[in-house]
Amino acid sequence: MSKLFPPEHDSQKGSLWLKAFLVLDACIKGIQPFVGLVMQRLHVQVIAIVEDHANRDIEKCTADDWDCSKHKQADDAHFTEDWPLVLNIRSMDSFGVADLGDPHFLKPHVLMPCILKDIPAGYFHGPESISPHTRMFICRNPADPADSNDFKSSTVVLLPASDFDSKLHHCSPFQVTRCFPKDPELQFYAVLCSSRPAYTKLLVVDPKTPAPRGPPDSLSFGFWALKLRNSETEIVFEEFKHGLKQGHVLRFSGKGLPPEIVQESLYIVSVASTFSFQVSGPILRPVKVPDLPFVIIRTSPVAR
Repeated sequence: MSKLFPPEHDSQKGSLWLKAFLVLDACIKGIQPFVGLVMQRLHVQVIAIVEDHANRDIEKCTADDWDCSKHKQADDAHFTEDWPLVLNIRSMDSFGVADLGDPHFLKPHVLMPCILKDIPAGYFHGPESISPHTRMFICRNPADPADSNDFKSSTVVLLPASDFDSKLHHCSPFQVTRCFPKDPELQFYAVLCSSRPAYTKLLVVDPKTPAPRGPPDSLSFGFWALKLRNSETEIVFEEFKHGLKQGHVLRFSGKGLPPEIVQESLYIVSVASTFSFQVSGPILRPVKVPDLPFVIIRTSPVAR
């Protein structure tokens, strides 16, 4: 130990050695918060690099896209995903089922936000024109088994986020058919409006029915389910517990369809409650096979 210290007669060197040992001791005691600070700065730097690359690659990226606090999935302590930031579509059939070529490990029935890049010109049908600025969702192919941990799917479907005007009410019932799962068969009616249980059937009779008393948020905008009750004298609709779940695939038909709905196209249930539901879509269908693959870029936060 004596070899580590300077000679006693050199007071200046002695004071420097003492200072050095005090600094070393402070560093050892504070190593944990120091490392935490370094890791925090590194994390901020990595996020900045990811945002910069995303901005350069897709010309559209905001801080919210990478802020886990803005996404409900990130509240789960086990939140993690095994699929990459960028996915290449290798092929797509006429029904809109796209193949990535490799397993994606997406959770069944969950719609994940994304945008598209390098979309071949004229690839999608006219009403389904898509640009890199369109808010999109990617979803594991609903026809793939959902209850097998050994099944590694490589197929997905793509659909735009549906933006219905909540100021416009469509209280003329139209038909809803559940296409997947097909069993048991499920057909019913629906209207698109702001409503609540026990109020929807009144709107069908008279769309000008005054809103029920209560706070403004007591009404919810969406698709409200109805069933037709048999009657020899008049057409009577009753509210219907539809039993739909997130990820179910639907199609709409009838004369009273809202203008935003593409008749007979396929939509996916994004939110479902007892009497109402929300959808996204329609599922994108190609007009022709593209010459080159196009790219999906996820905008959900990078998982832990």
